[in-house]
Amino acid sequence: MYINYNDFTYKAYRQIIKKIKENFKIIFHNDLFYNSNFYLNDKANRYIIIRHDVDFSVDRALELAKIESKNSVYSSYFFLLHSDFYNIFERRSYYKIKEIINLGHKIGLHFDTIFYGVLSKEELINKLNYEKYVMENLFEVKIEVFSLHNPNPDIKNYNKYTIKELANLYPQYFEDYIAGMINIYGSVFRKIDYLSDSNGYYRYKHVNNVIEDQNIRVLQVLFHPDWWVKKATSPRKRIVNILRNRSRNIMKDYDKFLKEIGRENIK
Repeated sequence: MYINYNDFTYKAYRQIIKKIKENFKIIFHNDLFYNSNFYLNDKANRYIIIRHDVDFSVDRALELAKIESKNSVYSSYFFLLHSDFYNIFERRSYYKIKEIINLGHKIGLHFDTIFYGVLSKEELINKLNYEKYVMENLFEVKIEVFSLHNPNPDIKNYNKYTIKELANLYPQYFEDYIAGMINIYGSVFRKIDYLSDSNGYYRYKHVNNVIEDQNIRVLQVLFHPDWWVKKATSPRKRIVNILRNRSRNIMKDYDKFLKEIGRENIK
């Protein structure tokens, strides 16, 4: 485990994006899924998929999306329908997600397995189809890819198994293509290297070391926007600040609405 709060600032992210551009060709999940033989066997180039699972903050997702687009880098942002921290149907969140799309990025479905618990294959397909339908109609885009939020649907044994073991226990969750969407926990993506900043730190290797490792030819990197901030602080404080900002924004909207319709705002 490697922890340095300064690794998770917007300044640090700009430097990471610069290093990525210097070392990799950027591709999307669709590219690898449909052309895996080419990308897995190309010895002349290195390839990277940049993924963002948005667990807590649409605001911070938009900040990373702006940094990327300013550097001509485009990635995929996956949003939850069942987050306790944001609501894609809220006016603020909705328009910020639309802005991410308009910047040139792709969006996908972040499917929360724990919300439903362990589902049969048929139940899983039904839930995925429903959430896909909601997102496609809300944002008027085609949802082609989904990621699992908490790949283990059994919360009581959450840290008990590896991804390979989970794929054997719950094969319905790890099929390559489900409900008309590419599953980024499918077999193709388990063949490439992977790095994540889960919980606000790098568990094994620092991102810069991975980027510079020439033995890594195809990489998927998961940056959760929630951990990236203007000023360095601890992971928990980053979440506290998300909640405080959300509360302030809701109250601003409340005050603004009463003013606009000419009602008394009794304090």
